Amino acid sequence: WGYGIHSAGTLCFTSWEEGIDQFMTGLARDFIADRKLLTPAQIMTRYTPHSPGGAWARSVQQFLDDLYAGNL
Repeated sequence: WGYGIHSAGTLCFTSWEEGIDQFMTGLARDFIADRKLLTPAQIMTRYTPHSPGGAWARSVQQFLDDLYAGNL
């Protein structure tokens, strides 16, 4: 996901379950609860504001749309 990759180091996970749990916990805490950012476009303003033309938000939204439609 590119989650936890920054100048201070990179987060590593011992399993998919741990990675998903830490990612979802961080997302819920840092973006949804604290800042009320709910959509990929809103989250992008904080997580990756320099995404060219909003590419990050569009990609995440496409993944979510495919997931919800059962296309994955």
